[in-house]
Amino acid sequence: MPQTFTLLATGADGTVIEVAVTRKRVKNLNLRVSRTGAVSLSIPPRTSLARAQDFLDRRSAWILEHVRQAQARHAAG
Repeated sequence: MPQTFTLLATGADGTVIEVAVTRKRVKNLNLRVSRTGAVSLSIPPRTSLARAQDFLDRRSAWILEHVRQAQARHAAG
């Protein structure tokens, strides 16, 4: 049964984005941004939340860019 947690990704400008983290049977860490701008991360069951947070910290610029694009598309459409 998948377990879900919430972590935060912080952009260089101080923007904080909430990320839903789900432990499930996956091989890699999978980061997704939905059409509405919601961010989710799937991680293998044995991956620590510290490793997941480090992954989010390293990819915070990518996350922020894609969230802004998704929100702009959602607002325009």
